Amino acid sequence: MRRATTADSVRSGGVRAPLFPLALGVALGALPPPGYGLGAAVVLLLLSRGRRALVFPALAVLVGALGVFIGERWAAQRPDVPLGAWVGRVESVELAGPRPRLRLEPEATPWVQVRVVVDDLPTGLAVGARVRFHPQGKLRVPQPAEADGLFDAEAWTRTRRIAFTGRGAVEVVAPGSVWARSWLGLRRGAHAALDAAPSAEGAAVLRGLLLGDQTALPRAAVQAFEATGTGHLLSVSGLHISGLALVVFTVAQGLARRFGALEPRRAAALVALPAAWLFVALSEWPLAAVRSGVMTGGALLAIVLRRRAPPLNLLGLAALTVLFPDPTVAREPSFGLSFGAVLALVLLAEGRGPVSWVRASLAASAATAPLQAGFFGTLSPWAPVANLVLVPLASGVLVPLGILGLALVPLSAWPLAAVAELTALFTALVEETAGLLGGVAVVGAHAAGVLALPLVLWMGARWQVPRTTALLSLGLVALTLWRAPPARFVEFLPVGQGDAILLVCDDDAVLVDAGPDPAARVIRSRLRTLGVGALRAVIVTHGHPDHAAGLGATLAEVETSTVLAPARTLPSLRRPVAGARPGVSLMDPGASAFRLGADCGLRFLDHAPPADASENDVSLVARFETPEGGLLLTGDIEAEAEERLVERHGEALRTSVLKAPHHGSRTSSTPGFLGAVAPSVVVFTTGRDNRWQFPREGIRARYQRRGIAEFDTGRQGLVRLVFEADGPRLTPFRDAGSVPGERRAGGNLIARNATPE
Repeated sequence: MRRATTADSVRSGGVRAPLFPLALGVALGALPPPGYGLGAAVVLLLLSRGRRALVFPALAVLVGALGVFIGERWAAQRPDVPLGAWVGRVESVELAGPRPRLRLEPEATPWVQVRVVVDDLPTGLAVGARVRFHPQGKLRVPQPAEADGLFDAEAWTRTRRIAFTGRGAVEVVAPGSVWARSWLGLRRGAHAALDAAPSAEGAAVLRGLLLGDQTALPRAAVQAFEATGTGHLLSVSGLHISGLALVVFTVAQGLARRFGALEPRRAAALVALPAAWLFVALSEWPLAAVRSGVMTGGALLAIVLRRRAPPLNLLGLAALTVLFPDPTVAREPSFGLSFGAVLALVLLAEGRGPVSWVRASLAASAATAPLQAGFFGTLSPWAPVANLVLVPLASGVLVPLGILGLALVPLSAWPLAAVAELTALFTALVEETAGLLGGVAVVGAHAAGVLALPLVLWMGARWQVPRTTALLSLGLVALTLWRAPPARFVEFLPVGQGDAILLVCDDDAVLVDAGPDPAARVIRSRLRTLGVGALRAVIVTHGHPDHAAGLGATLAEVETSTVLAPARTLPSLRRPVAGARPGVSLMDPGASAFRLGADCGLRFLDHAPPADASENDVSLVARFETPEGGLLLTGDIEAEAEERLVERHGEALRTSVLKAPHHGSRTSSTPGFLGAVAPSVVVFTTGRDNRWQFPREGIRARYQRRGIAEFDTGRQGLVRLVFEADGPRLTPFRDAGSVPGERRAGGNLIARNATPE
């Protein structure tokens, strides 16, 4: 008799029942509030049909829907915390990084938490302890993302009930329980043992594998794991949990058989279950580990109880477990990547032996590729091949040996040191593999639809639903075309107090300035989201840190062949450029011009700064020209440079959009210069709540008196400029009226004891 397959079950209705509500539960996280009630109604209708396989996925849908609704209502009513020192309860202790982080719940504001950085942990502190917190400076309000594809601190903290962040010191009022203190001591001992390992690189990677601590990972290792599509191994992946459980189960079963146990499988399951969950707790409960712990624990319990454990029902139970405390976590990348990969494995990876391993790798890659593109704008083309080799080594060898080494530290540090050395060799293997296979492909977030086609076609062929497959495929292609960025556009990137301006025309892209040092993360994320894999050139208008400090880190992440800067600035750029990307040409563009794409150009305007000119006044000035209009890029020029530009170029300065000189300071935007340029729009590149109060009110009034529309990255986040036939169209990421640090209508003002982060 032919064995029933997953496809047979789907056609007969055995799998479709739990699959639909599980997918609905994930989708609910992205719906507006009316969608929650609709989703709950659908779930109740499905439950009324009495299918037992629906129970856990359906409960996940209900919890997710109600939790999102309640969570967002709570966020709108976030109360104040007490001024000065206050007493609260320790909810969690995070050990990753050089300083511990605590989540405290003030007694005066139950349900609200504050995440703080402390220099040390006093005696008696543990989860459940009652402490008095002494803040250093003001608490901060987590801020929303400044653009698509950037980290949203407000959303991340909201799902975790964190209202404020800050730093300070704590004193213990009432210590935590003996068990809590013992467990924290065990975790601190694990971190200390890895810190003491002789191989620094191996210990750093092993710390990520075992404890989820990625703070000390070498950049080369991170890039290599990312290039091979195995970046998930650098945190406590679900594969690590299941790999450890499998090893413990196999060893325990062998020993049980050797000693004549009546039911060796049940005995082995009883041993593997606590081992898996101790690992989850040791790693501080990351989402993928909790998902794997629930599913692995369910499978092991099924062996103990002699019951069947349908994988989809286990997946629904895992979703319920994850969504119950943090419902809107369904919107986060870790949720989609973890649950999406496992769902594909359940539906598409069947059988045993090498062929099933290949199918499993292909299925997981097909499911995660569109998610990786949608969240990060990248694709790891060789991930199926690399995962076949590297995942078993990491999850099946290094993780079990690392846990064993940690357990043996009280007896000898040598086993853990040996595992760290072995991990260093494994890291070298990953780096060699990355060198052979190449890096990640930058495809852009809009490519997610097209990258979902292989999965749709595979599932359609397996379930024999050609019409549905064709409709879905056409929809995905249409979605990709709709989300694709325009052919020609400019983006003023939100890099804090500084400049980073991206010019794109067809397949050419130029970056004007690289912002302050932390800006490289924003620049890299935004380029990947847009699908920009390489830059024609990077232009540094002058050498001040808010324009040039991020150059080295940006060049290390983004390919380019040319850096253009004023002659005076070039010597200060040679070291960071050579250290980040050897072979890049450094030159002064003078009064040159070059084309971008088919019909755009960039022309540098010489203003002959004298030898004693300030650093601001040597700034490169350039005009970006398109058939529909132009943009004048001014760096940080001040009044004297503006006067020279007017004298030398006159009406040639006239343009529709102006990048405000020197961020809107009092020393720039002179009336004569504005009269010569005559812009219809000005863009201020400023940092949120910057201490210089740019743009200055007097300068803003000067633009307003001339009827010039204004945009400001400090108040509006990313600003996109698209030239159209009827004039420039500028689109800010958020409304200019949204003032960070203020509560929306109906809530309290929190600005009196907290500041925006």
